[in-house]
Amino acid sequence: MSAAAFDFFEVTLIRDVTVIKLLDAAEYCRDHSKDVELAPLIYRMGGPLPPQTLEIWERLRNDLLLLLETDKPQKVVLDFAGLDRIGYQAMFSSAINSACVAAKSRSEAFGCQWRLCGFTEHARAFYESSWFPKMFPDVHDSQADAVAAFAK
Repeated sequence: MSAAAFDFFEVTLIRDVTVIKLLDAAEYCRDHSKDVELAPLIYRMGGPLPPQTLEIWERLRNDLLLLLETDKPQKVVLDFAGLDRIGYQAMFSSAINSACVAAKSRSEAFGCQWRLCGFTEHARAFYESSWFPKMFPDVHDSQADAVAAFAK
């Protein structure tokens, strides 16, 4: 497993499953710009996103791709349990959809399978209203359930 440290997710290995736990970017945002915290609201209202927000999403995308290309995992759990309400809204924006789709598409080239987990009720509503279910249909309540699903 890669020893690299990432700002917006943590990586652990459970048996042969790579678990990517997304972290709430709000702490990073508070340290860098209040504008970033408002980005999902601004985005929904049709306004331009603060440059820092696009930087965060681009870094998340690049870090995901780096991890996948370096480690080439066969099984990945993407855990959303670390995100708050703002994080959920941001995660299901088109920029984050693009990052996750790029990561999944790239990893499918080496046979990687994906499971999602850790959604609160609020996050599940965002998930279900997006096109994520078509790309990531295998969703579990907990990280343990998602990891166990690979054994079935």
